[in-house]
Amino acid sequence: GKRGAGRVRSKCKHGKAKWYCRAPECGGGGAYCRHGKRKAYCPDPACEGGSALCRHSKFKAFCPDPACGGGQMLCRHGKQRPQCRDPECGGGTAYCAHGKHKSECPDAACGGGTALCRHLKRKAMCRDPECGGGQAYCRHGKMRKYCRDPECGGGDAYCRHGICKTGCRDPECGSGSAFCVHGGRKTTC
Repeated sequence: GKRGAGRVRSKCKHGKAKWYCRAPECGGGGAYCRHGKRKAYCPDPACEGGSALCRHSKFKAFCPDPACGGGQMLCRHGKQRPQCRDPECGGGTAYCAHGKHKSECPDAACGGGTALCRHLKRKAMCRDPECGGGQAYCRHGKMRKYCRDPECGGGDAYCRHGICKTGCRDPECGSGSAFCVHGGRKTTC
């Protein structure tokens, strides 16, 4: 009983936890400043917050200015470390020695290439079923959503009339976004 009552008292009149309600009349909103922002993210010093922001109003971890005492997520080029291809930055973990994304590098020595098939194509876009991919294509070698054969498990781009959905004037097809209610093209209606 007491635990339930405590939970009720912690709610404001809007049904929110008082600490997170921005309405001043609720007597809460301790996590928010007078601007309606979370205190830690408000650059206004009068709000007694902004601890997550530097003097440039940027997140400290992403600010390239060393005077802000942050920038841990950025390298000397001002890029996010995992995305920087320069090995001297101590990052670049997403890239191999060839400067390619590891998952797309065909060189096995890079420890990647997982996104590529034996033809060095993206697996999902390779039509050879032996590559274990080709999910984007059906047995006819067409993009699944554009294949009208229901056995291919696709055809999502076409309506019941066999027309591309965006170009079908029948509103019952659930699309026809290129046409208005009068059956004319939206651009000329």
